[in-house]
Amino acid sequence: MSKPVIACSMRIKNVAMWIGDSLSETSKLADHIVILDDGSTDNTPSICRKFPKVRYYRQFCSISDQVRDKNKLLKYTLALNPDWVLALDGDEVLEKKAASKILDEIAEIDPQNPQHTIFRLRLLYFWNDLNHYRNENSKWGQFWKDALWTTWGQNLNTLQFLPSGFAENHHCGRIPKGIVGNRKDIDVWVKHYGYVYFWQRKQKAEFYLRTEKKPSYLNLINGNAEKGMILEEWKERV
Repeated sequence: MSKPVIACSMRIKNVAMWIGDSLSETSKLADHIVILDDGSTDNTPSICRKFPKVRYYRQFCSISDQVRDKNKLLKYTLALNPDWVLALDGDEVLEKKAASKILDEIAEIDPQNPQHTIFRLRLLYFWNDLNHYRNENSKWGQFWKDALWTTWGQNLNTLQFLPSGFAENHHCGRIPKGIVGNRKDIDVWVKHYGYVYFWQRKQKAEFYLRTEKKPSYLNLINGNAEKGMILEEWKERV
C-alpha cells in the first residue's frame, strides 16, 4: 500500500511563541497543513508562511465562533482528499517520535475495513516552565484526546461540527461528529504549552469568566488546579 495522505488542521490565533516548533514537527508527518488564522496580530502569519506544506487562510470576524470556523477548516482539509486528518492547536508540539509511531499505527489499519477510525493521543500539560509537565492521576496529568481520524469508510458528507452549547461555541471538540468506528489510544505524546506560565493561565481564566460567566476557571489561578500536582521532567523519547 502506498503511503497514506495525511493532513493536519489547525485553528489558531496569536501563537507566535509556539507555532514554529509545532509546524516543524508536524511537517515531518503531514503532507498538508491547513491553517485557519482567526485574526492574529502577532508574528504568527509570517511564521506560518515559511513552511511549504502550509495552506494558510486568514480571517477577521467580529464574532468568534469555533463551530463556524472548524466547519470551514474541515471543508478546506477534505478538499485535499486526505486519508487521515490530525487536529492540533497552535500551542501544541508533537514529540519527535510521533511521526514514525503514527505511521506504524496507520500501517496496521485495513483501508477497506478499518479496525480503528479514531486515534487518541496524550496531551502533556507543561507547567511553570518548558522542562516539566503534569504527570499525576488527574485531568491535567492524564489527558487523552481524540486527535487523529481517518476518512476510510466514512460518509464525508455527514461529518460536521455541531453547536457546543457554550458561549462562542467553545469546547466543540477537535474532530467532527459523525465518524463511525472504534477508538484507540496510541502511545504518542503532544506537548501542550497553552498553560505553561501563570500569566497564560490568568489570561485564560479571565477570558472564560468573561465569555462563559463560569467562575470554575478561576481554579487555574487560585491554586486548586495544582492540588496533588506531580511535575515530571521532560525528556524526548526515542
